[in-house]
Amino acid sequence: MREDVKEIIKLIKMGIIPCGYKKTKCGVLPVDWPIVDFGKIFKINQGLQIPISERFLEKGKNRYYYITNQFIKNLNTEGEKYYIEAPSQSVICCEDDVLMTRTGNTGMVVTNVNGVFHNNFFKISFDRSKYDKNFIVHYLMSSYCQNIIMKFAGTSTIPDLNHGDFYKIKFVNIQRAEQQKIAKILSSWDKAIELKEQLIEEKKKQKKGLMQKLLTSEVRLLGFDEKWEKVLLKDIFKRVTRKNTIGNTNVLTISAQKGLINQKDFFKKSVASSILDNYYLLRKGEFAYNKSYSNGYPKGAIKRLNHYDSGVVTTLYICFKLIDSSENNAEYFEHYFESGLLNQAITKIAHEGGRAHGLLNVSSEDFFNLPIQIPSYKTQVKIAEILTCADRERQLLEQELEALKIQKKGLMQLLLTGIVRVMC
Repeated sequence: MREDVKEIIKLIKMGIIPCGYKKTKCGVLPVDWPIVDFGKIFKINQGLQIPISERFLEKGKNRYYYITNQFIKNLNTEGEKYYIEAPSQSVICCEDDVLMTRTGNTGMVVTNVNGVFHNNFFKISFDRSKYDKNFIVHYLMSSYCQNIIMKFAGTSTIPDLNHGDFYKIKFVNIQRAEQQKIAKILSSWDKAIELKEQLIEEKKKQKKGLMQKLLTSEVRLLGFDEKWEKVLLKDIFKRVTRKNTIGNTNVLTISAQKGLINQKDFFKKSVASSILDNYYLLRKGEFAYNKSYSNGYPKGAIKRLNHYDSGVVTTLYICFKLIDSSENNAEYFEHYFESGLLNQAITKIAHEGGRAHGLLNVSSEDFFNLPIQIPSYKTQVKIAEILTCADRERQLLEQELEALKIQKKGLMQLLLTGIVRVMC
């Protein structure tokens, strides 16, 4: 960062207004940056609420894609799509328009989409000869704007932003040329983030394909062509029913994405009983099977304790460990369980329990009698090395993605407050 920029930031943090800047309701801004209310430059209108019974699942003449909150949730997935027939012009938007959610997940900004927008959205109209669409999108997503939006929307279970409060938000009314320059810089960061996200998704697909081929012996590694053996889980694993007699308070839960993780870190609170004596004590490297299904884990999730030396889990989990780690490789089985290759076998022994949270009725006896094909220890180690390497590659990309997001956030702060000015 340039020294002059560092100095400006330092002065602002000290509560001193740097030369060439002024204090405004939007914070410290350049003296030549006027601010105006949103109401002076924007006009908004709400969308259309259509019951599911009046929506269409297929495209058709005079039908428009229905943009709902579900659209945002399914942005990168193949979720169900609805279409609305013959809507009024006022609720139709095109790629050049800007939408913002007003209730629920208030403050989400959507653009580059054609369709009819739900009542949960505002469509924001403005004079395109004076204002740049992409700048407005970035401005709405800035920390200042998001904080104000959430303040006006309230802190109830379902935040709601009304028209009047939206119009009170302040806008830095700079020249369109400067808006375009700023938007171009920030959009280049968006593109880098998008490409990184696409690369991560591609790596995930590659890893899935690798697991399918290597863990089923569909593809053999050169020099590893021995016959795979059919065994039962109980031939290589034994159940862990060790009770927490040592007063361990590291209560763990199984997260689909984070594995066995401390409950307070995951739920932001402990949901465990205050008495933990009856919990199972799990040691590092041991496995636990959560029989409740979750997104991506239709037959429950099996995770290995990696992040802590020990912890305690509910007795609803089936806990187990290798009988002999010199004959079988725990890392190999971590990949195997993660692949979902055990799901078909679990389906044959599982019945959904009466509980509403989707607990599968899988007995420990049936679980440990599940059949599995395994290679030699040497092959297990080699396959585990390849799959772990693929994981590390994806993790590095995710770290790079996070760094890009942080860089963009910092850049937005500098550019949208005029601490760094662009040349026009």
